[in-house]
Amino acid sequence: MVATVDAKGVPVDGPAIPQPGTRLDTPKGLALLDGRLYVADIDRVVAFDPATGQQTAEFRPEGAKGLNDLAVAGAGCLSRSLTPAGCWR
Repeated sequence: MVATVDAKGVPVDGPAIPQPGTRLDTPKGLALLDGRLYVADIDRVVAFDPATGQQTAEFRPEGAKGLNDLAVAGAGCLSRSLTPAGCWR
């Protein structure tokens, strides 16, 4: 879960990501690009609207296994690690 939480782990500011009913398996890397929060999750990248916590997209890069990080690599481009080099636009 991605959220601002208090000392007891209760969300206190903004929505929790993911919202109930949306599943992340093993989220690792995060990147904020063009108003969306992208999460690397084993073999897919999941996009969320940080204002609502709702999932907005899912990408499954061909051959991706063990995704563990994301980075903004330029205007409108995400770079991922442990997969073939490239970016999404």
